[in-house]
Amino acid sequence: MRYNNHAHSTIRNYTERLAKWVTPIWRNLEIQTITRNQVSELIFHDPEMQKMSEHSRKTILKMIRRVFEMAVEDGVLDRNPCTGIQVKVAEVEQKVLTKTEVEIFLREAMIANHRFFPIWFTALETGLRSGELMSLQ
Repeated sequence: MRYNNHAHSTIRNYTERLAKWVTPIWRNLEIQTITRNQVSELIFHDPEMQKMSEHSRKTILKMIRRVFEMAVEDGVLDRNPCTGIQVKVAEVEQKVLTKTEVEIFLREAMIANHRFFPIWFTALETGLRSGELMSLQ
């Protein structure tokens, strides 16, 4: 299969995670023989997978799906056995500080001379995201 469109870190991440969670179970299977039921069984019923969070299982399924997509694109498979399988993840309620809470937070951080006060102040006053903050010089 081709890997040239993917960053080295992506390939390493896929390799390590799939080797840990998928290879031990599917080690002796030919890729052409893996069925939708086997994918479902792995993601939803495997005892080790059950220890993982929904987010982690969703990530593993996404990786498995992408590997099968590449196999279909390369003509190794005629269908992706992951089609239609989804891991439902509960939405996280995002909370926003009120104006009063922001004022109290910044005042207390300034009084405490907290080392992150300038970063928090900039973030809360500008609305910059963490990546945008980190790229400031």
